[in-house]
Amino acid sequence: MTQSPGLVTYGKNVYVGTTEGTFYALDQTSGDERWTMMPEVRISAAPAFGRFDIGQGADPMIMVVVDDAGIVRGHDATSDKAVLWVKSLGARIRSSPVVIDGVAMVATTEGFIHGLDLREGDELWKYPDGDEGIGLVSADLTYHEGTLYVGTQEGILHIIDVSSNTAELICEFDAISAIVANPLVVDNVVYVGTMGQNMWTLPPRNSAAARCPTASSCMQWTLRSRWHRQWSATSCTCLRGVFSMRAKLATNDFLVATRDGGSRRGGHIDTSCSRR
Repeated sequence: MTQSPGLVTYGKNVYVGTTEGTFYALDQTSGDERWTMMPEVRISAAPAFGRFDIGQGADPMIMVVVDDAGIVRGHDATSDKAVLWVKSLGARIRSSPVVIDGVAMVATTEGFIHGLDLREGDELWKYPDGDEGIGLVSADLTYHEGTLYVGTQEGILHIIDVSSNTAELICEFDAISAIVANPLVVDNVVYVGTMGQNMWTLPPRNSAAARCPTASSCMQWTLRSRWHRQWSATSCTCLRGVFSMRAKLATNDFLVATRDGGSRRGGHIDTSCSRR
């Protein structure tokens, strides 16, 4: 196993795909292999999990696995049974999907977001519905209260209403630099990290400016590092009320910037976040 796009846990298992094209389910306690799936194509994104109601009280957990060949697979997360369904989207998939209310939302590098039925894998909707996509998507998707946030390497954050089993654009926000990390919503505030050493905080969703935010209505932070000026955000998380952004330096090191203005590498706080 060479590299890993990220692992997730569910039940007693740890799930992880590799760039060599093998997907593993491992026992959390022993690390023993429970089962494997072999798409034989690079897996660049972590899987997503969700449920659908199939009646009579049964409600299985479905795992959605994507790969670089543009294939989406639905798999019963609790067993080693065969793949339940397979859907080809015809373009590379580098970002992790999200599953909400029985719909798997998957973005391709050609800039299309597909809403797939979790039961059979059928396409329910596609955004945009024309022939031209929104740009290269490699950042993981983020969902919050009926809204899907999709960042592109062109630096545009697409804010999309998916609350009615369709996809309709609410607004586009220009973050100036490429977005390769997942947006994050914490306390109704949207955080967006970019490759341009910046982190944007969009207005609270319940404010008037949130409907269509502009640079003037947003807060921009610049992370300054004494190790190297070139970095790019790779993921954003929030744990126990603390926001953190993991960034990759040009030296292939990693640092973590926290919302309180500090950042770490190797356990030492040596950088600062300054607000513009």
